[in-house]
Amino acid sequence: MTLHHKNGQSYDALLQIAPIVDERGTVISYLTSHRDISRIETLQRMQTRFISNVSHELRTPIAILKLYADMLPTAPSDRRSNYERALQLTAESLSHLVEDILRVNSLSGDGVQMAVRRGSLSELVEGSIFTIWLPAGSQEPGELKP
Repeated sequence: MTLHHKNGQSYDALLQIAPIVDERGTVISYLTSHRDISRIETLQRMQTRFISNVSHELRTPIAILKLYADMLPTAPSDRRSNYERALQLTAESLSHLVEDILRVNSLSGDGVQMAVRRGSLSELVEGSIFTIWLPAGSQEPGELKP
């Protein structure tokens, strides 16, 4: 979903809607929230371009390997060493390329994990308010008033 900041600038947003229910389980209202996911969208586009570029970079040495591997069995004896050397250099180049790709992937921060669990929305909201709302000069949360 695309939303607009007060200054008119548009941004990609993730909209979440949760029902608020009373003691009987009847929906009495809804709580909505949204967050700017423009950075995530940009990173996903960058990832897509990266994968496309990597695919192209891998295809070239693989094509060379296939070419020389196909030609090697029928190569004249005076060219066999050249073909073998070309295979060796291309394999080394491909190995370095794969190492670079793995190095870039290790920098991507895949170690982040989220735990999803059921919970009470009112407890979550109340806990969040008490966590961030302290009256001036106090060490304890203030009393909430409707």
